[in-house]
This record gives sequence, structure tokens and C-alpha cells, in this order.
Amino acid sequence: MPTLTITGAALSRGRKHRAAIRITRWFTHRDVPAHRVVIRFVETDHNEWFSAGVPLSAMAQGPDLHSGMVLCQIDPNRDRRSRDELAIEVADALGVGPSTRFFYLEFQPTTGTDVRIAVNGALEYGAASTTHRDHTKDEEATL
Repeated sequence: MPTLTITGAALSRGRKHRAAIRITRWFTHRDVPAHRVVIRFVETDHNEWFSAGVPLSAMAQGPDLHSGMVLCQIDPNRDRRSRDELAIEVADALGVGPSTRFFYLEFQPTTGTDVRIAVNGALEYGAASTTHRDHTKDEEATL
């Protein structure tokens, strides 16, 4: 059950939605059901982030994503090539470019038995959960 936590400055709902759909599609093209992909956006103040001792708020803003940190919790069996491809897809989906001041992406291997999901009020292992409505097709029409 791939889970991505994307931390950074506020992004519009539309931008989040487009990034989430794009990242979800990356996984579905690799045989991961869309309902198993979880993407969470966490907004933070750039005054709380420092790189090389300098607050990110002091760094100039350009047209690209200013800064972001991504934690990708994915199956430990994903090989290096797959991880490299995912890193590029996430960076592209978020708008990382030449004017991005700070971008950090980390992989954290997580097995399905490390995850619990509530299904009809009962906790199941992430690897065993099969009951979940797939919203992707419904939401794609709203882009």
C-alpha cells in the first residue's frame, strides 16, 4: 500500500488533485490498484524549514515549486530503477524545476503487514484489504 506524505507550502486544491492523480496513475501502470495508493499533503510554514542554516522563507520564489519534502512508504521489493522512476514522477508532478530551492524525497520500505486499514470498522492488514471504492475514475472527470 504505497503512501506518500508531501510536506511543503500550500498548494491549490487543483494542483494537489492533479499531482495525486498523476502519481496514482504511475502506480496503477505498475499493477497497484488505485484504491491502495494514499497521498497526503501537509502544509508547513517556510519559516520552520532550514537548509544550510538558512530559512527557506529567505530564499527567492520562482515559478517552480519553491520547496518540498516527500516521504514515500513503498513495498521493499521495489528495485532501484522503480524508485528512481517514481522519484522523477513525483518531482515532475509537484512542479520541481530550476527555481526550486529545496526538494528532498526519501523512500521508506514498508510491507503490507506493517500497515492496518479500517474496513467496515475492523482493522485489516494493508496487504489483505480489498474493500474500498475506487474514486479515481469519478474524480478524473473533474480535472
